[in-house]
Amino acid sequence: MKWDDLVEEVSFDPKEDSNELYPHLQKRKSLPLREAVEGMIACHDSCVAKCVVNDSSRSHWLYI
Repeated sequence: MKWDDLVEEVSFDPKEDSNELYPHLQKRKSLPLREAVEGMIACHDSCVAKCVVNDSSRSHWLYI
């Protein structure tokens, strides 16, 4: 994957503060990898992390 590749089926953990920090991303079904990683790190969001891992495993390789 590259930074601009889309991570599909993104979901956010409702228990984390991603809805406050990233309200503009909440209702999206996919995100560019760079935005998914930013949200995952900034909000400690394990749901987004799982989406990134699942999506990268479908691609077999993660190139950053």
